[in-house]
Amino acid sequence: VELLSGLLSPVGQTSLLGPVSTMRRYHTARVSLADVEAVCRAFDVTLNDVALTAITAAFRTILLSRGETPDHGSLRTLVPVSVRDTGDPDALDTPDNRVSVMLPLLPVDRANPRDQLRIVHRRMNRAKSSGQKQAGSSAMGAAGAVPFPVTAWTVRTLVRLPQRGVATLATNVPGPKSRLQVLGRNVIRMYPIPPIALQLRIGIAMLSYADEFTFGVVADYDSAPDVDVLAAGIE
Repeated sequence: VELLSGLLSPVGQTSLLGPVSTMRRYHTARVSLADVEAVCRAFDVTLNDVALTAITAAFRTILLSRGETPDHGSLRTLVPVSVRDTGDPDALDTPDNRVSVMLPLLPVDRANPRDQLRIVHRRMNRAKSSGQKQAGSSAMGAAGAVPFPVTAWTVRTLVRLPQRGVATLATNVPGPKSRLQVLGRNVIRMYPIPPIALQLRIGIAMLSYADEFTFGVVADYDSAPDVDVLAAGIE
């Protein structure tokens, strides 16, 4: 019920939603993983909480710069979460995606970063305990049992429908903790690239690698020329 309500409840008039062209802008924000972990320890929150709070602050900046008033319901965010059991060796060896989704409202109406962090932490815990994560996982599992042609037709149909319940995407993937090599060459940096669709004009992917935490921001070229402001705001 919560997931369906979130998907069907409009977020209101916002420049973050609307038609998407075929061209994209891409910017990154890179921060020290040690700095993020220090905030986690200081406030007893998760890395994902800190990352979502940085996104909240950045979106507040970009909305204000566009002359919009951020309110309580401005930024319902699609947050994919892993449901893989890290304690199950078989699960770790199976190369598949085991994800669910949550739809928290990020507090862009709050100006104080500490308030934003506390609210994000509370809302994410509430979303997990309310069953959103389990419900999303069940829906994903059910979709996996449907024949592919039916799934493909359903997805194409949904993409054509107007979508005003979700304003953006924020997905976080833990990357390798040690530095890697490819053909004897060091992998200096990894850049995550999220998709955008369903009238979402901006999507953000996050990836940790070694001692760095990187945000990759993809935006519609025509409607988000100021996406560099968003990346700078995250940093």
